[in-house]
Amino acid sequence: MKRTTTSFRLNPEIVKLLKLYAVNNNRRYNELLEEAILEYLSKRGVEIPEELKQVVDEKATTSDKK
Repeated sequence: MKRTTTSFRLNPEIVKLLKLYAVNNNRRYNELLEEAILEYLSKRGVEIPEELKQVVDEKATTSDKK
């Protein structure tokens, strides 16, 4: 999947927690961000294209098995 490089200013404590979670769960930092953003949007009624749901679900399922 193609990705765009972006620049966001985030609370450093949130970044620290996210990175720690990523390391402890054999996940990539950017994958967790994508998953969290898609979940946030979905909960607010934004329709997520099926191909994006599948990519996130695959990553989460694969990482959970490790």
